[in-house]
Amino acid sequence: MKKIIDTSHQARISLIIGTALEWLEFTLFAYFSTQISNLFFPKDSLFWAQMKTYFIFATSYLVRPFGAILFGYIGDRIGRKPALVYSISIMSIATCSIGLIPPYEKIGGLSTLLLIALRVTQGICVAGEFNGSNVVLVENYGKRTPFRAGLWTPLAASMGMTLGSLFASLFQSFPSSNYMWRIPFIFCGLGGFVGL
Repeated sequence: MKKIIDTSHQARISLIIGTALEWLEFTLFAYFSTQISNLFFPKDSLFWAQMKTYFIFATSYLVRPFGAILFGYIGDRIGRKPALVYSISIMSIATCSIGLIPPYEKIGGLSTLLLIALRVTQGICVAGEFNGSNVVLVENYGKRTPFRAGLWTPLAASMGMTLGSLFASLFQSFPSSNYMWRIPFIFCGLGGFVGL
């Protein structure tokens, strides 16, 4: 009996979805920085609120080497698949949680601390997912054509950034854009589990 689903294609598509969603979310945070700064910081200085939001955005890049070390260790000791599953799962939970954090007006500085913690978590996980996805693709599907197998990870990242730009343009056009930005974050978080 012939297989209905080719599992190798299914695995590749899952890796592409996971990578695209992670980079989509990173792009969304940059585009929605004004709304985020208005909601998660005191309103006494909009300039400094915006600068703090950019700093939080930057921290997710600064912690990536730690994520590469952590998930590289997990990938080498436990296996590539568990490293990918952990990174995508944790990233999806963190992304969805960002969309659900109450604003500064409701819980004060705790909202800012939660935002920082979730962005650091995302920065650690994206290093594990991006590198892990590339390794799995090349090792499993690149025996004869490693470069062709490896091109899917950066391609998926570019697709995610492009989709992030489109989502940001769409959701910023709504009158209540101070809360509409949450929808793509929740969507991306839940979409990560679809990739799994």
